[in-house]
Amino acid sequence: LLSHPSFDCTTPLKLLSPVMGNRPLSIGLKVNSSGPQTAGSIIYGRVYLSVSKQPQPARSIQLKVIGQERLVVHHTTREDDDNDHGRHHRHHHGGGSGSRTVDHYEHLNHNILEMEYPLHVFSDGKIPVGQYEYPFALQLPENLPSTMKCRRGESNCEIKFEIVAQVYQEQSSTFSLSNITNSINPEDRKELIVEAATSVTKHHDTSLQLPMDIVPINGCCCSRKGSIALETKFNKTTVASSPVFKGKSNKNSNNNENEN
Repeated sequence: LLSHPSFDCTTPLKLLSPVMGNRPLSIGLKVNSSGPQTAGSIIYGRVYLSVSKQPQPARSIQLKVIGQERLVVHHTTREDDDNDHGRHHRHHHGGGSGSRTVDHYEHLNHNILEMEYPLHVFSDGKIPVGQYEYPFALQLPENLPSTMKCRRGESNCEIKFEIVAQVYQEQSSTFSLSNITNSINPEDRKELIVEAATSVTKHHDTSLQLPMDIVPINGCCCSRKGSIALETKFNKTTVASSPVFKGKSNKNSNNNENEN
């Protein structure tokens, strides 16, 4: 873990009236806020559980927050036709005869956050028939990076976060955004959009004006001698979700011509 978050689930098990479906055991997850979550903030939500027809075996209900960094780097090499790399790489002919371009892909999947907490433990190893609700409050670590996704050509990178509610009926496998999906334990998951923490608010003035630069103009057949003044301004130097970022450049020449 990047830091030790606080966790609160003091409200006892609560029997509800709505029915979540006809499956023997189903679980639902609701996060109160659907917008971005700032690193270090507290996530509030509820986990819903439905057991129909007969009691179901279960050890516990677990709440997880998982962050993963994914990276694919694409590059190419030139190979002679007599080198058989077709089994491992995609290739296509190009350039002169007797050579081809081979595509290579380097992959990296790395967990940057692994948090897991028991929301409720079933001491007798089973869940009685009924509809249940479990409120929770979970604090994110303060040093999380922002959610992001970037693609250039066939290369791409991504930082992704998810919150998962899961009923443990058997021993769980290791953390991953993918292998939890393959688990036989019932679960529900929601994507979390995380913004890195910053001390700058929307009311702070983060505009920037670069100093004016005077550049001399050398004489030539089509231009008179003189100088040109260059100036650049930015309305802000920090950006967040859906920002409006504006820049302006002014150019002022002293050879009897002005341009903006």
